[in-house]
Amino acid sequence: SGPFSDPGHPANLNLRGIQNLISACEETSPPVQKLVRVTGLSVGLSPWSPISILFSLVNSFANRWNREGELAIRASSMDYTVIRPAGIKDCPKASETGDKLLLATDAPEWEGQRPPATTGISREDVADLVCASVDDKRLSKATLRVSRMARGTARNFYRDDARGGYTWDAIIPRVLPDRPGSLAP
Repeated sequence: SGPFSDPGHPANLNLRGIQNLISACEETSPPVQKLVRVTGLSVGLSPWSPISILFSLVNSFANRWNREGELAIRASSMDYTVIRPAGIKDCPKASETGDKLLLATDAPEWEGQRPPATTGISREDVADLVCASVDDKRLSKATLRVSRMARGTARNFYRDDARGGYTWDAIIPRVLPDRPGSLAP
C-alpha cells in the first residue's frame, strides 16, 4: 500500500491526475496548446517552513504532490501557466475595492521578490488571470504567485506596494517566464 493505492489521496489527484491530463492533452489531435493549473501559494514554500509542515501533516503531503504535478507540467512539451493564489476568497474584485493585486514569478530575476503575506484574493481576480493566461503569450511557461493587498489606511500604517496594480493588465507586462529546464521552486 502507499499513497497511489488510495484514489482520493493527493498523490493521485495532484500528481497522477496531472500526468494523465498531460498525456491526454498531448495525444489529442490537434494537441491541446496550453495548460493552466491553479494550485496554491504554499506550494512554492520550502518543505521545512512551518506552513508546509502543518499542511503536510493535515493534508497527506498535498503541497509535495501539488509541487510534483507542477514539475510534471514544466517538464512536458506543453505551454503552461501555473497560478499559485494566496487564499482564494469570495469577495469583490480588487478593482472594485481599491485593493492592489500583487504578482511574482519563479523566474530567476524575481528571486526573493515574493508577494507580501495577505489575507487572500478574490475568486473573480483569479478567474480573470486564468482567462488571460489562455491567450496572453506574456504568461507562457510561467509560474505566478498572486495575492492581494488592502489599500493603505491608518489600520495598516498606509503600507503600499508599488509592484501592485488594480488590474492584471497593469502588472502582466512584468511577468518573466520560468527558467528553461528549471525544475527548482
